[in-house]
Amino acid sequence: MIALIVIVFVCFVSMLFIIKAIEIAFCDFYSSIQKFN
Repeated sequence: MIALIVIVFVCFVSMLFIIKAIEIAFCDFYSSIQKFN
């Protein structure tokens, strides 16, 4: 039971990290596009 909770928690934290990384990458991409225009 405890192992299941740990697995769910790890998945949740890793998903948050992935979402944050995508947001940062998208912001960098967007700002670079605005520089060209």
